[in-house]
Amino acid sequence: MTSIPQAIFKQARKSGVLNLSNRNLEAVPAEVWRLNLDAAKDARESAASFDAGERWWDQVELTKLNLSSNQITSLSDELSNFQSLIVLDVHDNKLASLPSNLADLPNLKRFDVSHNNLQSLPSLDYLKVVSAMLLHYNQLSELPPSVGAMESCELLDASNNLLTSIPATLSSMKNLRSINLSKNNIATLPASFGEIRSLKIVNLNDNGLKSMPESIENLCNLEQLYLRNNSLATLPSLQKCARLKEIYAGNNMLKFVPKNLPESISMLELRENKISDVGKEITNITSLERLDIANNNVSKLPPEIGNMQNIKILVLDGNPLRSIRRDVINQGTQAVMTYLRSRIVVAETPTNRKPQESALPQSDQQQTLSRKHAMANTGKLNLSKSNISSIESGLQEASGIALTDLDLSKSMVSEVPMAVFMFSPTLVSLNLSMNKLTCIQIDIGLMSKLTHLNLSSNALTFLPDEVRSLRSLIEINLCCNKFTEVPPTVYELESLEHLLFDSNKMTKIDVENLKKLKNLSTLSLQYNNIGQVPPELSLLEKLQTLKLEGNTFRVPRQNIMAKVAQENQPATNLEILYVRYTSSSKTMKNLLHMDSVHRGKNAQRQECMQFGRMRQRP
Repeated sequence: MTSIPQAIFKQARKSGVLNLSNRNLEAVPAEVWRLNLDAAKDARESAASFDAGERWWDQVELTKLNLSSNQITSLSDELSNFQSLIVLDVHDNKLASLPSNLADLPNLKRFDVSHNNLQSLPSLDYLKVVSAMLLHYNQLSELPPSVGAMESCELLDASNNLLTSIPATLSSMKNLRSINLSKNNIATLPASFGEIRSLKIVNLNDNGLKSMPESIENLCNLEQLYLRNNSLATLPSLQKCARLKEIYAGNNMLKFVPKNLPESISMLELRENKISDVGKEITNITSLERLDIANNNVSKLPPEIGNMQNIKILVLDGNPLRSIRRDVINQGTQAVMTYLRSRIVVAETPTNRKPQESALPQSDQQQTLSRKHAMANTGKLNLSKSNISSIESGLQEASGIALTDLDLSKSMVSEVPMAVFMFSPTLVSLNLSMNKLTCIQIDIGLMSKLTHLNLSSNALTFLPDEVRSLRSLIEINLCCNKFTEVPPTVYELESLEHLLFDSNKMTKIDVENLKKLKNLSTLSLQYNNIGQVPPELSLLEKLQTLKLEGNTFRVPRQNIMAKVAQENQPATNLEILYVRYTSSSKTMKNLLHMDSVHRGKNAQRQECMQFGRMRQRP
């Protein structure tokens, strides 16, 4: 068992927070369960727990316990000692069951038991104040009816389990805002599901759903509905869901665009269904900005769609469209919208006959035509250092052109303008550096041809999962943001060759995930807070350039790294790591000789001893 320094327990008694995550623990140390008991005793009676400098009246009860990312197989019933516990995090362990006395934690608000081996749950009757219950990535075949007793719960995540149904008592969770039941085997939902009127986000992706209850239209606060990868042939009326903004129902069995949808919808994703008819009713969705009906059986579109003023993205790939020429579709959304408008038949009367006149002075028209001609020839548009109105007018001017390179750097925008995404089918390079971005819209996943993405010098802390769809991406620049780790979705970019991640807040290098990037040749992690360089990094076969300057690690020493950078010999960085991993005596000698200018013989001897100790580590 890994030994835990007593200083950690002493600090926990003062702060009420104990973090034992990622310590390779196979069982919870006995000292943990005694923590509150020791804190309640007089210092004279607890000499084993308090030193002479500690004062018993300064001790507090534990409120946060983090045991995540270990190898723990069970939790003791002594968990009930922590009556004041607010947060319990045991995710990423090997728990097969939970203690039955969870009810003895009356103040528990956040419970994360995800990524374990749970097959069942104890009664949850008394967890009245829990606001977040995270159960994803387990082996649960059912949720207990007592789940409905969690009246204060706002977030319930039971995705990636073996659920075949959900209890009707779920309707008692009157404060539930978000529920994720994706990647289970749920065939039907209870009619009472529509009674959870506080719901804003419902994720039912990747189940076996064949129908949805009609009561779902009672979810008056619903904003996002995820139904991808099911077997739905129809959707119920959602007319009463007046706040619904996004519907994702791709890869189902839908034969037509659902009717009775509210006007509030801005995103409607229906790709990979069996839709053959897009009725005129779709024009009633006046807020619609993005319509994705790719890979269906649509042969024609109502020309009235051309008058839908808010549509910015219209995805039609993979349909047998006969009424719209392929070259028009290839030019993008605005070209299709213009074509559809031209097909609208208007009865000609004397009052609507007007001579054809230019809306612009002739000189302005000529300038516009010249700019558009240049863009059409080069495929490039540079709107760097522009304000938002100039960007919008510039993007509108480029509509219908197959842009490949778009530069919006140094424009101080706080979000990616939606008009950018109308060039998704053709963009190869996108520069959004030096702005004020805090998040990236999920529409980024539509840019299937993108090879270079620059998001440096923003305020990003995460990337959407849809980034994994950028299968052509060769280089991503995330320097100068606020990431604490490489976003997991980046590790799924199989074509990625250059990952630039300087000046963030990283503390470690995740080699196991980096191994997934088979083509990675450049990895730049300069000026982070990395305290250790894993020697396994040297085994990344195609890695040629590794930049680690400006971090807090001690081995390899910074003067060696500086010399490598000065001599422009990135492979030497990998040689250093290779020495640590293989302890090759020959390579070690070469390294020591290379550094002999900077050190005396005693220093060399100490480093040899240091490498010797590394060899003895498991």
